[in-house]
Amino acid sequence: MPRTLGNACLHRSQIDCWVDVDEPLTPYPPTPIGDVERAIGRHVAGLVPDGATVQVGVGAIPQAVLEALGGHRDLSLHSLLVDAAVTLVERGVVTSALKRIHRGRMDIGEAMGTRRLFDFIHENPLVNMEPSGFVHDPHAVAQLDRFVAINSALEIDLTGQVTAESLGPRQVAGIGGQFDFVLGASRSRGGVAIIALPSTGRDGAVSRIVPSLQAGAAVTSPARWRTGS
Repeated sequence: MPRTLGNACLHRSQIDCWVDVDEPLTPYPPTPIGDVERAIGRHVAGLVPDGATVQVGVGAIPQAVLEALGGHRDLSLHSLLVDAAVTLVERGVVTSALKRIHRGRMDIGEAMGTRRLFDFIHENPLVNMEPSGFVHDPHAVAQLDRFVAINSALEIDLTGQVTAESLGPRQVAGIGGQFDFVLGASRSRGGVAIIALPSTGRDGAVSRIVPSLQAGAAVTSPARWRTGS
């Protein structure tokens, strides 16, 4: 188990019971990427300015975006780390040098990857682990200039409503922080929120861009949100 630094520690007095386990951590290997995801990743990476703080979700498209950021400079990553993040740090792409808060550190709430990632985050001063109450806080996100939130969706309708959780009333994914980051990016100086997805699903049989979301679908990000303080 890697020992991470930051505001993510529990004192033993806060724990009622624990069980020792001697097993490898469950890995989350990189998601396979196809030609469509690679093309989307290149396009999205072209919208990311140097010096940005980038938040990505999980899946093939976020993986493709990270792989396409290899030519950027002085980026930081926020919220989630996967194996592709290690490559960006090793190449000098991710430095967190231009952040106004926590300069030189990535503010991370979760890490999902293989042993390579686990070894990377172990006692690494570049990784600042924080609870979701901070990492997802739109006010905290808004203090990061050029914050770029990159997330995917199951469907998006012509009004701009996004669902990343359900198809109609059928829940297919958990509730995440997408809208927290969308809202925070809208308040960040130079920030932008990007919803990236293939235009079709089921091998081209259905459109994922629809006139309106299916009845009963959860709205993950609404069509409009306030940008005032």
